[in-house]
Amino acid sequence: MKHSIIVVEDEKIVRISLADALTAEGYTVLAVPTCAEALAALGEGAFSLVITDVRLPDGNGIEILQRIMERGDNSSVIVMTAFGTIEDAVKAMRLGAYNYITKPFSLEAMLLVVKRALDHQDAAATNVRLRKELSSCYCPFPNMIGESSAMHKVFSLLARVARTDSTVLITGESGTGKELVASSIHYQSDRKDKPLVRVNCAALPDTLIEAELFGHEKGAFTGAEVRKLGRFELADGGTIFLDEIGDLPLLTQTKILRVIEERTLERLGGGANTLKVDVRVLAATNKELAEEVRQGRFREDLFYRLNVIPVEMPPLRKRSEDIPLLVEKFAKRCNDRFGTTRSFDPQAIEALMRYSFPGNVRELQNIVERCIALTETEIIGRADLPAHIRGDMGRQSALLPLAEVVGEAERAHIEKILRITSGNRSKAADLLGISRKTLWEKINSHKLKV
Repeated sequence: MKHSIIVVEDEKIVRISLADALTAEGYTVLAVPTCAEALAALGEGAFSLVITDVRLPDGNGIEILQRIMERGDNSSVIVMTAFGTIEDAVKAMRLGAYNYITKPFSLEAMLLVVKRALDHQDAAATNVRLRKELSSCYCPFPNMIGESSAMHKVFSLLARVARTDSTVLITGESGTGKELVASSIHYQSDRKDKPLVRVNCAALPDTLIEAELFGHEKGAFTGAEVRKLGRFELADGGTIFLDEIGDLPLLTQTKILRVIEERTLERLGGGANTLKVDVRVLAATNKELAEEVRQGRFREDLFYRLNVIPVEMPPLRKRSEDIPLLVEKFAKRCNDRFGTTRSFDPQAIEALMRYSFPGNVRELQNIVERCIALTETEIIGRADLPAHIRGDMGRQSALLPLAEVVGEAERAHIEKILRITSGNRSKAADLLGISRKTLWEKINSHKLKV
């Protein structure tokens, strides 16, 4: 951008010398000797920069500065003064001048001040432009990526949801980003400066769930040696995110319903000592809670209290056009961590877009990390992808490592048991001879849809 500058100086030699020097630097320059001529020129058009003497034959450079400030022009102003005091300069700075320079000055010194003023102006203009672009961006949630129509609908809904204080039920398959949705809602809400407390209900043993959620007093049970605040208390004033809420026992569901409806709770062992809490509840599940209600495994009244605003995250297979963006994001993150500069070629991206991704975004992230870590070339091609994504699993199955074969067998067996138990993790854990927590970890590691 070519900047325009007006020089207001009644001393002819100074005016011409300064104008010539600025023109030689590539600026468009108008040089005038009086306040009246300067104001007339400013009235006809905008200038990037105004350089004005304080004392002029028909007025004062401060008047020019005041007029610019009053009209809200974007012009920067540099004031020149030849007097021994700095009173005029201080006044000019208070009124909004960018800087001042005392006479006599070298042309090099003036050109340096001019360059700094215009650089500062350019930076400010760029900042304003970027802010406008951000404010007009369709997605105000920087941690979530997507340009597909499915994700645009999610972003639009989240922008409205964040402004409310309603309870939200986030649904979707495992690995679709339900926790990111919860974080985005919280940090775009009026509660963003208060805590966001995350609870994975499936990872908590049945015997500890209530103590974790509601807290306990000293001596409430064996091992309770000190008072402990529960997750709801820790989230007071903020948001609690109950992930995998479909795995909560019925008794715990009843107590959560009371917290939502009455905003009160009692710690275990606290007797009738009722505590008030101000918490927004966000919940997530990959189960069909309506079916869980029909099967008697989830309270109907709690379901309706949670499902005030439903947000459904689409699986990756329904937004495959977002895969290139996600791959770019994950690759950059891995390259920064590993100190590499690897990228995926178009054939690899195409193969990824054809794959159904049962583990959704989480599975894609793991694949990208694996390729960045193990590929020795800068460009990751289709041949570098896992066999099941390349589509030639059959040719490679006989060559799979033993650990991978065992892992696939374990995955298939767990899936079978979960189907037999209709997704009941407690029953499945009993049949498998493992703890509920271990089952949850295996479900998570295998990226099973439950």
